[in-house]
Amino acid sequence: MFDENKKRIIILSATITFSIFLLIFIFFNLSTLNEYNKYRKQLGTYIQNISTINSNVSPISNGQTIDIEQAKDKLPFVINSLIKVNKNLESYNSDSRYKAAFDSLKSGLDNNILMYKQLLSIVNNLESTDIGSSMQNVIKYKNNCDKYYASIKSSNKVFSLPKDSTTLINNASSYVGNFIKIKKDRDILNTQNMEFENNLNGILTKFNSIKVNLSYYAESARKNSISYDSALAKVQNNEDNFNEILQEFSQINVPQNQIKLYSSFNSLFNDYNAYVNSFSSALKKEKASSKSQDNSLNLSDLYKDSNNKYDTMNKDYSTLKNDFQNFVNNN
Repeated sequence: MFDENKKRIIILSATITFSIFLLIFIFFNLSTLNEYNKYRKQLGTYIQNISTINSNVSPISNGQTIDIEQAKDKLPFVINSLIKVNKNLESYNSDSRYKAAFDSLKSGLDNNILMYKQLLSIVNNLESTDIGSSMQNVIKYKNNCDKYYASIKSSNKVFSLPKDSTTLINNASSYVGNFIKIKKDRDILNTQNMEFENNLNGILTKFNSIKVNLSYYAESARKNSISYDSALAKVQNNEDNFNEILQEFSQINVPQNQIKLYSSFNSLFNDYNAYVNSFSSALKKEKASSKSQDNSLNLSDLYKDSNNKYDTMNKDYSTLKNDFQNFVNNN
């Protein structure tokens, strides 16, 4: 009888002990599960908030490019909102078992913020000389952000930047690339225009020094101040100097947007060349007439064509000077 009671006591004690251990085990696992659910829920909340904030960049994308004014308007709000989440994340104490996930979230969020900060700097300083390298930094921050976010799983789903953010960065990269190309083309054109201006200015200065009314030489020959041969030599010298200017003019590079101005110069020089040729021909006839003492020659009729060409040249010259000055002022 004693042995039977002892046996019952032993069994009861074992049952109670087992039950206690079982309760402790269940409590521990429930506690751990609750703790896990708590951190998982908090992680999911952070992820949802970050995704929602990132989606606010959607209006910035415009087709395959970006709206600069929308970027200036939306990015500060997105950046500040992400910074607030980041501060909350910094103060959140997670269990050591979940530290890696929260650390990855924090690192991803840091790069997320830097990505938008760099992009905002670009849209606020489009004329900056390092806009290309700044865009490379945006892409680098995006890639780092993707890497850290991808290492986090929430509700068995891999976390990543929303499509709105990815589209924005792709469009921004395209926009900056096109902007750099346009700026480079514009800088090249400005350099070409400046070189063109300097060349034309030099040519115009030289032309001014030889652009004269050649009638002076004919009048001097009639007064016997110089001989007709000397007068013709001076006209020929003027023509030689003019041909040197034409040679220099033919060798300058003409920007695509200044072909009209170049054509105006060319027309002026054609006018002057026609005037010199017409005058030279008339002067030779006058010389021949003086030798034969032919008084029937009408000088007004003889020089009518060259005088008309001289007047035409002067009109074109006045127009050209105004056009060239406008070019200089706008260049």
